[in-house]
Amino acid sequence: MHTSSIWSDLTTAITLSTPGTEAQEESQRRTLASAHTQRAWLVYKAAAKYESLGESAGAMLPAELRGLDKEGMEEWARGEFERGGACGNEVARGIARGMNPVRKLCGKIVGEMMRGEMGGGGGGGVEGDDDDGLEGTVKGG
Repeated sequence: MHTSSIWSDLTTAITLSTPGTEAQEESQRRTLASAHTQRAWLVYKAAAKYESLGESAGAMLPAELRGLDKEGMEEWARGEFERGGACGNEVARGIARGMNPVRKLCGKIVGEMMRGEMGGGGGGGVEGDDDDGLEGTVKGG
């Protein structure tokens, strides 16, 4: 199955599952949560490979994503994770929270402060600080 077919199927699932003015039924909510989360994951992974794909990246992307740079794709994915979370997917909600740019900035500031307090080296600092929006762990000195 081609990526364009997967994308099209997920987009169709979202369109068909989005209710009009009536309250969402549980099955619609689950379908929406899954489709938004899966689309978000596809875009998130594509953004991670953006630089290695080079000029050919645009041709492989769905029309909605063409012209976006890596940061634009990550922001788009974060929005999809937020929509998945709003429909009840707790994993998507957690990922969206971790990708929040304000939260990431605060984490970097705290990490810098901790490195400074621990002497700036020699085993202190934050392990796993790779700017992926996911939390690192503090390693002792």
